[in-house]
Formats: sequence, structure tokens, C-alpha cells
Amino acid sequence: RRCAAGGVRAQVGWVQNACQTAPSYGDGGYGNVWQQFQNLRGAYVGFKNTLTPQQLSADANEIAELDAGLDILQEAFNNYQEDVAAGQSTNSALNSLCQVLSQASGVWLQEFNRDCGRIGVSQF
Repeated sequence: RRCAAGGVRAQVGWVQNACQTAPSYGDGGYGNVWQQFQNLRGAYVGFKNTLTPQQLSADANEIAELDAGLDILQEAFNNYQEDVAAGQSTNSALNSLCQVLSQASGVWLQEFNRDCGRIGVSQF
């Protein structure tokens, strides 16, 4: 059975995969990337729900930074909407979104993995 942290890691992989394949889906690619990102948020909420009150209290700063990191990642979707509204082609805006989101989610995952070690959560 996979632990909640493993589910978060797997979901980051799904986000990155959606970013790689999105351009081939045209306008539907955006929806797929958005859905996978929402699934990542859900997996992360599930992970937080497995932490003890002591872990949540002792590691509140790390949790807050991870929360803020996901909020920052979500801003890439706002940037996509703004780019399209400003006349950029959806294909070009989607490519930009996917490049940023793929790289940034990898950075977020590195921080998540470091924080799991600090919190004392299994790496698998």
C-alpha cells in the first residue's frame, strides 16, 4: 500500500506528464493539465490529513511553505488566461504554462521530499 506522501509524488509525475502531452491535445490540453493539478492539490490535502497534530504544529512553517508553493504554481494558470486574453495563441500560451508548471512542480517536489524527511514521514 502506498503512503500518502507517495501519492503526492505520483501526482506530481501525472502533472508533469500532462504538461508533456498537453500540446498534442490542443484546447483540451489545458483542461487536462488543470485537472491533474487539482488532483495534486487533493493528494496533498490527503497527505496533510495523515499528519498528527504534533507534526502539524512542529512543522507548521514547512507545511505553510508547501501550501504557498502550490498557490504559486496555480498562478501559472492565471498567467495562461491573461496571455490568451491579451491575444497570444492558446497553443503558445499552453506551451508556456506547461514549461513553467513542469519545472516548478519539480522544484516543489524537491521541497516536499526534504520536508517529509524533516517531518519524519516515510519516503515511500
